[in-house]
Amino acid sequence: MTVIPRPASTLMLLRQEGGKAAPQVLMIVRNAKTAFAGGALVFPGGSVDQADHDLAGDIAGTYSHLTVEELILRIAAIRETFEESGILLACADDGAPVAPETVANLVTACRGSDGPDFRAAIREGGLLPAVDSLIPFARWITPPIRPKRFDTHFFIAAAPSGQSLAHDGSEAVDSIWIEPQAAIDGTSQGRFKLVFATRMNLNRIGASASMQDAMAQARATPVVTIMPEYIETPEGASIRIPAEAGYGGELFPAADPPSM
Repeated sequence: MTVIPRPASTLMLLRQEGGKAAPQVLMIVRNAKTAFAGGALVFPGGSVDQADHDLAGDIAGTYSHLTVEELILRIAAIRETFEESGILLACADDGAPVAPETVANLVTACRGSDGPDFRAAIREGGLLPAVDSLIPFARWITPPIRPKRFDTHFFIAAAPSGQSLAHDGSEAVDSIWIEPQAAIDGTSQGRFKLVFATRMNLNRIGASASMQDAMAQARATPVVTIMPEYIETPEGASIRIPAEAGYGGELFPAADPPSM
């Protein structure tokens, strides 16, 4: 029986540091015991949960230009990033960005055994998730041959200033800012493990001249749904994706772990 893919969201946060042209992206190392992509270097993200639906219902009137589904997916991306890395994209009712010290206090509170969950923390703090800062980037669906399937929406956004990384130590055992090419090169050196979708999205970001260029390219590139297809070629196992998806081709070596 074919497994129905679970809705999921991933956020690729970018920053430009020290006058360098290449942007850095926030990535986390997943716990090796995690069932999906265990031990891999990934962007923060995960499955949509009921709290995302509830929070979307709370604030739908403020973001009426987004559909409920769009709002839920963006909230999930922001929540997962906060839970896994301690970085929060949020603002006050007047649009002012959340203060870094407020975020640090929320991280401490939410990770306590009796602390509020993400929805409660946002609501009690008089904050709104900064959903308008997210730009749709890609959509990848795990192939039917996999026992765990996700319908993952990737978003890209500029990182808020002044906030410090604080990975959760559970799902995420490390968190780093890294240039896309350095992450890719690290796989050949044995430092990192990437799944196919992560590698491909790193390649797309790395092809941009700057953070601003990466975000402009995302705005200008329509999102094409991708369900990778594994095929055998004379050169070996390969993965086919739609050429119009914006990854510079449609056939690529199947060199990464097969999580997606």
